[in-house]
Amino acid sequence: MLEYYISPDGNDQNPGTQAAPWKTLTKARDQVRSVVGSFESGRTKNITVHLAPGIHRLSETLILGPEDGGDGTFAIT
Repeated sequence: MLEYYISPDGNDQNPGTQAAPWKTLTKARDQVRSVVGSFESGRTKNITVHLAPGIHRLSETLILGPEDGGDGTFAIT
């Protein structure tokens, strides 16, 4: 399983770990899309994005599509 972390106090230049989370949902979405695009056929992992407590403000609408939810061989939560 791959795990990423977001915190209102994070920074999108961070690696997205629990100790150094990203700030925005947009960063997480884009990173997950990039990782999923690099999966080899049949070699997939579930992906979880953890949101730290607090207010997560959006500067623009976050658009999620079908590709942001997995494909039946792995889940994105």
